[in-house]
Amino acid sequence: DLTRARLAWRDDASNASPEYTRNRVRHGVVPALLDALGVPPGPAAERRAGLAKRAQALARELGESHATLERAAARAIARLTTPAGLDRPGLARLPLPVLRLALRRWWRTHGPQGPSAPGLTVRHLGPWLAAVRGPRRHAELALPNGWRAAVEPTRTRLVSPVRAARGAVRAHRHAGATGARLRDRRPSPPRTPRERASRVAGSSGRHPSLAGRQARPSAQE
Repeated sequence: DLTRARLAWRDDASNASPEYTRNRVRHGVVPALLDALGVPPGPAAERRAGLAKRAQALARELGESHATLERAAARAIARLTTPAGLDRPGLARLPLPVLRLALRRWWRTHGPQGPSAPGLTVRHLGPWLAAVRGPRRHAELALPNGWRAAVEPTRTRLVSPVRAARGAVRAHRHAGATGARLRDRRPSPPRTPRERASRVAGSSGRHPSLAGRQARPSAQE
């Protein structure tokens, strides 16, 4: 190409040295790959050009396959979306590649928004996939930016940090109210001698009236 364009160039002497990884790949790995693929012998530049064309065709096929899976995931999301989240049994029946893309799509549309919104990594997506498809009835999983994925028997949904904080506050208030009710149930101390005698008699298993009779001395004594 440079010759046809009548452009001068200079060869870098380091390109022939096996000291560098790029050269070991160029002079060792690529020729071996070309031989394994059955590329006919010929000038190295022509053989590499043929390999590049094959790689480009493979990349195009992979891109088309990915687009097909994305369309399937979009249709699944449209079918399985409910006011409460995503239908879990329906998700569990999806092929794994479609389910993976469906959860990523749901995260992009219902999770944090904006140019700096993070994507789902394998570390986050893997446990979510396992929980949706697994036998556990309930699970709550950590996602980026403080978000959480709640997995329930009939649905899975995203919980924002604000909603998670509100739930923690409600749980704290509920625990405090329960403790207050338990404290209110404690018996109050007796106020009069009769109440004290009744409390003592009740704790000993005797009727208060009998306890009072036993406490009074008889006229014969």
